[in-house]
Amino acid sequence: MLCAVWNVVLVGLAYGQDLAGPDPIGFAPAPLGRWSDPMLVVRPPAGSPSFGLLGVASTDAPTAASGSVWLRASAPLTAETATPEAGLSATLGIHTTPDAVGFSDLHLAAPLAHGEALGIAFGSAPFFDLPVATSGLGGSAGAGVRGLASTEVVGLQLDGNLGFRVAPEGEAEGFRTGSTLLAGAAVSLPVWGSVVVLEQDVRSALRWTGSQTAVSLHSRLGQAEVQLGGVRGWSGAPGISDWRVFLGLSTTPVTRPAPLLDADQDGVVGPDDLCPDRPETINDHDDRDGCPEQPVVVVVEPTGFLGFPVLDATVQLRGAAPLQAGATVSGTVSHPAYRSQGLPELVLQPGRNRVTLALDPLPGQVLVTAVDGLGRPVNAEISLSPPTVPPFELGGDGRETVRLDPGQYVLVAAALGMTIEQRPVVVAPAEPVEVGLVMHDEALVLVDGTLVRPTDRVFVEGSDELHPQSFAFLDELATLVRTHPEWDRLALQLWTNADGDAATNLHLSQQRANNLAGYLYGRGVDRARLVPRGMGEGDAAKVELRLLR
Repeated sequence: MLCAVWNVVLVGLAYGQDLAGPDPIGFAPAPLGRWSDPMLVVRPPAGSPSFGLLGVASTDAPTAASGSVWLRASAPLTAETATPEAGLSATLGIHTTPDAVGFSDLHLAAPLAHGEALGIAFGSAPFFDLPVATSGLGGSAGAGVRGLASTEVVGLQLDGNLGFRVAPEGEAEGFRTGSTLLAGAAVSLPVWGSVVVLEQDVRSALRWTGSQTAVSLHSRLGQAEVQLGGVRGWSGAPGISDWRVFLGLSTTPVTRPAPLLDADQDGVVGPDDLCPDRPETINDHDDRDGCPEQPVVVVVEPTGFLGFPVLDATVQLRGAAPLQAGATVSGTVSHPAYRSQGLPELVLQPGRNRVTLALDPLPGQVLVTAVDGLGRPVNAEISLSPPTVPPFELGGDGRETVRLDPGQYVLVAAALGMTIEQRPVVVAPAEPVEVGLVMHDEALVLVDGTLVRPTDRVFVEGSDELHPQSFAFLDELATLVRTHPEWDRLALQLWTNADGDAATNLHLSQQRANNLAGYLYGRGVDRARLVPRGMGEGDAAKVELRLLR
């Protein structure tokens, strides 16, 4: 959809205006609402109509005086999806001299905004000059184009254009006219709520070059803008005077706001309609926010052990069916691992009704078993930390089941002549947990990493043969080593007494160490963890198991 807003500027009475071109100060309008217009004093705001009056006085000599009235119209053309931005402008002047009064040429331009790169906006402005002059006061027909650029540097607005104008050769004010190269630049600086603009214009033909500089102040007064400035011409050329001063006034009328649309036809319009594309639900609840109410929903969020949500709980509601605002409902929440719990009565509100509920977990069942190194049941006494239940015995079968509230515990098992065992356990709601304890004879306790046994309890006297009465002890030893994988290597060191010669005793001790290692290997101990060492004669015949660190 294209929309055109015509900006009309009445540029007022002027004196001493040169007549070689259609532009009162500069040349070729820039894109509307995007660029300042180098060397063009009148800049109507884009997007809204504006009207103004501008007076210009200029002179080449004390007797060379003339006047002008200028009319300018511009229309920005905007499409939501159109690229580039485009505009149209037209400028027409009425001139007076001591000898004649008439129209200048009609200047048409079509400024385009093409895009932006590296912080610089760029565009172009093709233009046409159509002779409509009367009484010999006009210029010549022509056409051309200017490239446009605009950027901002440290608070300064920088604008520029560069182009050419093609026209047939002729004569004006004593100069040969024709095709011309064009250039313009402007710097805009905000000062105390106003804008100071410094502009430079250069025109060059085959036989002449002219330039002029303008300084202007633009201030707003309510809906009006006041323009004041002056121009200095630096060289003789068509359309350039030695001096000019100007004073102007423009205004933007108050526009009537667009009517508010009720697209969803719910009677709520403007910023009060938070849902402009969905109609309001009229039910005496927030009827003025413009949004449809959500259906009445009850959301129950139960939590359980350690505050975790219970996602598979069953919720049963009792009350209004279907659910509706103002009704009262109650209900129960159940789960196999928690005690059933009732919901408090709830008066339903429109939309989402959220209920949080902490469920009470059911106790878990813990099966505790204890055996010795040979797998035989041990009647151990079990105590708990924290002590939520009194200590209890496992009985002759070495097993007992106890109900414990969910939590973290440490089980401690003690039996006469056996090592004390501890085991951490986590009890979850209504879930069975099995804790298996292996307890060892105190004779198998290593003191500072060393276990010492007399050889007469392990080997047949004077032989390297294992004594049958030692098998139970060795079986428990093998179980102990297997259940302690942190014992990386274990030295089996054996000594004999001093009977016999030393060489025989050294050989006997090594054979005993090898046979002991072989027995433990046969009971499941990794051979790489066992280091058999025959130590020969000692102060007594003994077996020493030492952890190698």
